[in-house]
Amino acid sequence: LLALLRAEGALTPAERVAARAEIARGLAVLVGRQRADGGIGYWGAGDWTTPWLTAHAAEVMAEAKELGIAIDSLPLARLTEYLRMALREAPAEKGPLSYWYDRRATRLADQVAAVDVLSRLGAPDRPAENELLRNAPQMVREDRIRLAELLARRGATDDARRLLAPVWAQVRMDGRTAALPAD
Repeated sequence: LLALLRAEGALTPAERVAARAEIARGLAVLVGRQRADGGIGYWGAGDWTTPWLTAHAAEVMAEAKELGIAIDSLPLARLTEYLRMALREAPAEKGPLSYWYDRRATRLADQVAAVDVLSRLGAPDRPAENELLRNAPQMVREDRIRLAELLARRGATDDARRLLAPVWAQVRMDGRTAALPAD
């Protein structure tokens, strides 16, 4: 729905009103899942979370806010604090994802998601962004691409281009289709 609202002419005026109402309902569900520590619980406020999960919920909230949909600033402030804390220390509770948290790339994915959303919410963490840039070779491709997008957003286009150069080198053209090998 957020993408449809962004697309000019994709919705009639009545559909836009209905989409905005539905998004507001979805935001209320997300806010209702906010835990005491500011993270977003998977099934509810008493359930497990991760910085990656919380960052994706915050991304929806940030996009809705960018589109002018009202969202209370308190949940956003609590999300911001949770994500800042997650950048400094590994989550103690990992829920059913404990197996993946033994991998360095998983922790880096959490951190990239966190700095990206903090940047979108107007609360960037430049030291964390710079540390992630230093650790980019240890990331999976999608996280390097996301970090490059964040860097470009802040105007660090040379760093973003350096991150994307190996990705572009892997792109293969097949007729009118561009493809990347499996990561």
